[in-house]
Amino acid sequence: MRLLIALFLCCCVAFACERTHLPAKPAFYYWQTNVQLDSTERAYVQALGADRLYVKYFDIDWNYNRQEAVPLASAKFDTLTLNGIQELVPTIFITNRTLREINSNKLPQLASQLFQRMLQIHPPHFKIHEIQIDCDWSGTTRDKYFELLRLLRPSLEKRQIRLSATIRLHQIKYADQTGIPPVDKGLLMFYNMGELENWEESNSILNVETAAQYVEQLHEYPLMLDLALPIYSWGVVFRSGKFIKLVNQLSPADLAGHPHIVKITSSRFILNKSTYLKGYYFYKGDQIRLEQCHWSDLQKAHQLLSDKLATPPQYVSFYHLDSAVVQSFTYDQLTDLCVF
Repeated sequence: MRLLIALFLCCCVAFACERTHLPAKPAFYYWQTNVQLDSTERAYVQALGADRLYVKYFDIDWNYNRQEAVPLASAKFDTLTLNGIQELVPTIFITNRTLREINSNKLPQLASQLFQRMLQIHPPHFKIHEIQIDCDWSGTTRDKYFELLRLLRPSLEKRQIRLSATIRLHQIKYADQTGIPPVDKGLLMFYNMGELENWEESNSILNVETAAQYVEQLHEYPLMLDLALPIYSWGVVFRSGKFIKLVNQLSPADLAGHPHIVKITSSRFILNKSTYLKGYYFYKGDQIRLEQCHWSDLQKAHQLLSDKLATPPQYVSFYHLDSAVVQSFTYDQLTDLCVF
């Protein structure tokens, strides 16, 4: 009997250890060129206990006139507004067309230039622990992208800097074709998953039903994964049935009661007269699909990921830090999304 009781208690302890995890640490993406937190943003991140920012330092795009990869939109820091932030993660976005066009023999030069530019931009009193490369690579650009990552590693290792890469859902489902990037860890971008340019799409930012079709093998993905979740909104504008532009941070309040905007459904609208809205000029007949990240959808996304991830993430990052965005969610709500 004592042996049976002992075995039972051991099983209970093992089960509890298997199910109990420390919460992931909250973090934010900051995707503005001028890195300058306002008082609302500072108060929010401090109250949430989020002391890490993933900041877009610059883009790398292909210049067809010069026939070379060029940096664009370099970040500028107002470090006095970063009080409470302990860590900045330099994040560099590389367009897929850059990888398509560049000659492989130019990749060492690009890796060196990318690293040096990152150091020039980085505020000196923040120690760099990690840099992140953001690229929606494909099967055809995989080899060049992975070679660029390998070329970056020696410079980073000398400074004991980890290398991470963003991972999109299609790169999880079709890992055999797109490959596994040679990095220390990945960050799964759990957003922008629907058909943006299809008017019939319900929500291209966060569609859990769509996402479920891509994560069946998520537990088998060989990289350790952090997680990024969306908290933003936008308006998707169509003209004559074709997608023409996005209007960031468009909200129901911006459309409610507008004399020239007619509500079709809770998320679809049409212009009955040409007018200005949020600094953009709209024509009569333009259609707007309003897309938001509702708390209920984020809860469903969290449950799906809890079921599919092999190990809990170390960080859950919210895209993106903006005073108009974060006030749509309470501290408790974002904290709940960090518990796996």
